[in-house]
Amino acid sequence: GSSNAITGQSVVANVVLADGTDKKVAKKKIRKHCISRISAYKVPTKINFMNQTAVSSSFKKLRRHTE
Repeated sequence: GSSNAITGQSVVANVVLADGTDKKVAKKKIRKHCISRISAYKVPTKINFMNQTAVSSSFKKLRRHTE
């Protein structure tokens, strides 16, 4: 998450899009999907689009490099 003055932290989603996917449409679909399946406080307030995920030499995701 990211820092938030009111709640302490905000939920952030880091997403890798398939080629040719429109970011605006994807953002709406991601939020709609999350709202329909999880509690409101868990829905991402910010969605970051990335080219690829950072991985270690053992192919584990490096979460600290996602910002």
